[in-house]
Amino acid sequence: MSATRDKLIYAAVELMLKNGYHAVSVDGICSRADVKKGTFYHFFVSKEALTLQAMDYRHQESRKVCDSIFSSAFSPIERFQNLFDYIYQTQVDLYKKLGHVCGTLPVTLGSEMACHDDIGKKASEIICFYEKYYKSALIDLMTSVDIYNDPNIDIDDICSNVNCYIIGKITIARIRNSLDFLQDFSEGISSIVGFDLAKA
Repeated sequence: MSATRDKLIYAAVELMLKNGYHAVSVDGICSRADVKKGTFYHFFVSKEALTLQAMDYRHQESRKVCDSIFSSAFSPIERFQNLFDYIYQTQVDLYKKLGHVCGTLPVTLGSEMACHDDIGKKASEIICFYEKYYKSALIDLMTSVDIYNDPNIDIDDICSNVNCYIIGKITIARIRNSLDFLQDFSEGISSIVGFDLAKA
């Protein structure tokens, strides 16, 4: 990937994290990246094409972090606590840089562009992808403390609810522009999971 292409992607990520899709123009992206408009179209056929690339870029970054966070070297509870710390610190850093609680790119764009086939679909796929991490941690948690004795427990449903809770907290933090909502996920997720994640 060229340095110029990188600059356009970075600019799109930052602008869309803060302002969403429709409020960001190609001109605005070029200005932020200090790239001429003609150069933009050398790399991307449209703002939509750049947006999809930006979402992929951000997703790959997050996957690398989550691969580390959810490593089997950590206990299941440590994995969740590491995730909560990562979410909070990421939003703190974005707040300092962009002046607003920004949330995540797939949630921000997905809620705005839900009816847009390509962007909405990609956002949904990325959001659901992280449930595999939660499932792995919860299966290990179930094994280690035997918290689920009911064979009819639907682990996939629990993971979906955990994901919805995390997304909801991040979304409210963005809407209210308050980091306070991101300081503690443990209580809500403990209620969903049926085990106190605050336990060491």
